[in-house]
Amino acid sequence: MDGLLIIDKPVNLTSHDVVHRCRKILKRKDIGHTGTLDPFASGLMILLVGEATKVSNYVTNKDKTYQALLHFGFETNTLDRTGEKTNSSSCGPLSHEDLLYYIKQCEGILELEIPLYSAKKIKGKKLYEIAHEGKTIDLPTKEMTFFDIQLIEYNWPYCRVELSCSKGSFIRSWAQHLGRVSGAFAHLQELRRVSTGEFSLSDSQSLEKLDEIHSKNKDLSGVLREVSSVVDADQTVTVKGAESRLLRNGQIPFNLRKRLISQERLAQKLSCSRSIKVVDYNSRHILAMLEAHPSKPLKIKRIFNFVRDIKS
Repeated sequence: MDGLLIIDKPVNLTSHDVVHRCRKILKRKDIGHTGTLDPFASGLMILLVGEATKVSNYVTNKDKTYQALLHFGFETNTLDRTGEKTNSSSCGPLSHEDLLYYIKQCEGILELEIPLYSAKKIKGKKLYEIAHEGKTIDLPTKEMTFFDIQLIEYNWPYCRVELSCSKGSFIRSWAQHLGRVSGAFAHLQELRRVSTGEFSLSDSQSLEKLDEIHSKNKDLSGVLREVSSVVDADQTVTVKGAESRLLRNGQIPFNLRKRLISQERLAQKLSCSRSIKVVDYNSRHILAMLEAHPSKPLKIKRIFNFVRDIKS
């Protein structure tokens, strides 16, 4: 069976460890993840099984929400609790009102440094590899977007926040930024991912629970999630019967082309491509992604070959 596997990653495992465990439990090699979590972090990981690996980009582009525990008073070289202490602050306890004010200053689009201990590459080499070599470099920066930030708990020198962010944003960088804006310096003590897109921890399984379910009956129909739900498109259409079979074979049915003339005209009018998701009427599985281009014929971008029904 193919689909999305929602796992609650425990602390002290790498993301690769989680993938390896799931491959071992399910006895399948065609499993991948959609974004790493640091070993000290926990929470939601979306794994892709079989045909679902084709939707990786759709999942990684989704916003994510975290709960983060910050420790004020000093920074570390990794920007989290696993690193060595670097800059310290003699700043006393922040008032609740001041902390709320500084948090507000850290919302929106920010140009922040990428953590030195990260997999971001510079000239083909990962930053953490450069760090392990002891070299000093000017850290690259990038735009990161943070929103819906809520202060959940505050007891100096710790505060717990929940915040959402766009693809490619580093919570460690945000924690450092808040510490510097407030003058109190800070690093991450704990980090837990609570949602990605429409999926939350309530949708997840522990590795132990997954092993238990699979060892009992090997039926994952109640665990795997249907892929179509995570694929965003400008337009969704359904087909059935002969049209489904033609599309699976890489041909756009004549009647489907006629139905999508309006999308081609809209693409021309807006001078931008339109994405179209095609779903099988009976199984509700996604069959294909099409593109209506402003100046090119309707084309197939991706074909999916799901063979069995799974939970929607």
